[in-house]
Amino acid sequence: MISNRSEYLKNSPMVEEGEDIRKYTMVNFEEAEKLNLPVDPNLLKFYEKGMNTAYTKYQYFEKSEKALSDELYGKLWIFHLNLTLICICYIIFSLITYFNNNLSQKHLIFHLTCSIGLPILSLALLPFLKTPEVFVKYVRQFYVGLSLLVYTYFIIGNKHILNSIINTEHSNYALPMNLGIITYTITLRYVLFHNFLGILIVTICMLSAYITATLASPQAYNFSNFNEFFVVLIFSVLQVIDTQHTEYHFKKIFWMQFRNERSYKTSITNRDEDIEGVFHTETELLIQACDKIKKTLKHACSVIIFKDIKDSLKVAQVELEHVKQKIGKAGYLKEVKIEPQVDIDPEDKEFISQNYLEVSYVTPPERSAMTELTLFEFTDRTQTFPFSHYGIDKLESVLSQLGKNWSFDIWFVHDSTGQSVSILGKYLFEKWQLNTYLNAESSSTNDFFEKLEAGYHKNPYHNACHAADVLHTQLFFISQSNLAKSLTQIDIIACIISALGHDIGHLALTNRFLINNRDKIALRYNDSSVLESMHSAKTFKLLSTDGLNILKNLTNDDWMKIRKTIIEMILETDMSRHFEILGKFRTRVQTLSNMDISIFEDKCQVLGMALKCADIGHSAKDYDLHEKWSMLVCEEFFRQGDLEKERGQTVSMYCDRVTTDIPKSQAGFIKNICLPLYEIWSFYLKSETVNKFALEQLKKNLEFWSQKKKRRATVKIDERTLKAEALKRIQSSK
Repeated sequence: MISNRSEYLKNSPMVEEGEDIRKYTMVNFEEAEKLNLPVDPNLLKFYEKGMNTAYTKYQYFEKSEKALSDELYGKLWIFHLNLTLICICYIIFSLITYFNNNLSQKHLIFHLTCSIGLPILSLALLPFLKTPEVFVKYVRQFYVGLSLLVYTYFIIGNKHILNSIINTEHSNYALPMNLGIITYTITLRYVLFHNFLGILIVTICMLSAYITATLASPQAYNFSNFNEFFVVLIFSVLQVIDTQHTEYHFKKIFWMQFRNERSYKTSITNRDEDIEGVFHTETELLIQACDKIKKTLKHACSVIIFKDIKDSLKVAQVELEHVKQKIGKAGYLKEVKIEPQVDIDPEDKEFISQNYLEVSYVTPPERSAMTELTLFEFTDRTQTFPFSHYGIDKLESVLSQLGKNWSFDIWFVHDSTGQSVSILGKYLFEKWQLNTYLNAESSSTNDFFEKLEAGYHKNPYHNACHAADVLHTQLFFISQSNLAKSLTQIDIIACIISALGHDIGHLALTNRFLINNRDKIALRYNDSSVLESMHSAKTFKLLSTDGLNILKNLTNDDWMKIRKTIIEMILETDMSRHFEILGKFRTRVQTLSNMDISIFEDKCQVLGMALKCADIGHSAKDYDLHEKWSMLVCEEFFRQGDLEKERGQTVSMYCDRVTTDIPKSQAGFIKNICLPLYEIWSFYLKSETVNKFALEQLKKNLEFWSQKKKRRATVKIDERTLKAEALKRIQSSK
């Protein structure tokens, strides 16, 4: 047998041979457990309300929580048997003393009534607690109330008190009522599972009643009665103290068991309980799992025995935080690093990097060969030019509101000129002298934007006007936030081209429709971001055409950066990846708070989110513009639904022009898609202007459609009522 702690440590498998035992620092385990037990030290209530309910179920229920435990049934049986036996004893004592002429008839009736009535009452009320849920909810109130009645009998049953209440001849024999108090209190603790608060309340009430009844009785002032009272007092105080220690011990055992069970559950199995909202990505859930593991490690450090193990756990927490950051950036899936210490031939390393690793677009530490200014720095270098050949003097003043007036009406530009994409593209390139930066001919720029506009079909919604409106919305986000101080000229060029080209060649059909119908475009792009891949490819096909290649004079690094940026931005508009993109951005911005726009990959993610939010920007515009765009997108959906009907296919949701409830569909779109996106986007931008004009208007539009939906539902109900009444009248006339 190991005699002391040093001997134990020497023989412990945790201590390697030759290690100095003195380096292991013991911590006060009991004190650590006490500090970490989330219980009010005075009332022994868990701080978390739900934990008190869980503890009660732990006491009274089976593990399945569908039935009361066998242990509880055993304690109930003991309690009620004990109460019945006590009362039977008092019945026997009363009868014996009465027949010996030591007890008056009235005293006998009192004792018999109480001794028979209390067991019957306690058993008669039990069926009302038959349902487990009701029992758990009211069990303590039931037994506390019953105990007050029992103690009242035991107190009043004392000879001197009963003589004072019942004005009759004095009884010569006193029944041992204090013995009943002691015996009953012991079994009461068991049936209440050593509930400190319940025992405390009952004891205080009992002692208060005892003192009051004793003081009110003129016959109570004798040495024998005081002795009996102090015996009851000392016994009751000891019972309360012991109950407090016992319940604390039980709650500590319960808490440790509960905590251990919870630590084995991953956040994947409890995702709905821990994350607010409806849709979340695996990335967010993995990060949450990391946080839970860190919390567990931190708690382990507070109660661990050995110092070196505590240090190892702290290192593990640091490493876990690093893993969490990598998960948030999603780099853990695609980044491959060749460790510098690995012995590999330099030429082999270069060959592997060129052929077997993804092309890297990380911004090099040195600046571009061209001198770049941020949008904030070069916006004042404006150069106005007339649109006299359109014969509209106000056009230039209207275009000056680009990126400034949230509800800029692109339809005015289109109706005035018959163009939109080319007008905005030419205007911005001239205004910010981007041709000079690119060393490109104005004729090439003009031709490129005109060809870009010509690539759009005359769709109800996905047309050139939509692309131009998206560009304006994106510029509003940039100019009305700190993004203007972070984006360079090459970034702005990428924004303009990606916004104006993000839907070029759109077929007014969804990706799902193209994939299900095995369209050649879906086959070409392997069913992955089909339309978005096509838009990006068409845009760069124009940029590779002679006379239209406005990027040809960029350095190779700058060309790769701008191509990467444009592709990433356009692909982010794929709505089939909406929740993936939203979850990834929300993780970086809200959960990790580590978005750094000075890093190229992070900048691509931010600009992609800007274009994505701008792509559904009409949902946050003023009522008139928003309703106009909404009707156009509905018409485009309806045309797809008509095509699906012609082909005998199942009509896609909200694409049936006959059955679709437009207010319902728009309210659902804003509530489930737009609002979560705009909330996290506004959170990132921290722009009061964006909050005021975009987010607040979006909420107003949601209310607008919700009210329309309610009115429509009321009308439908009224129509049904009228039809039913008409049918009744027809039937009654027959």
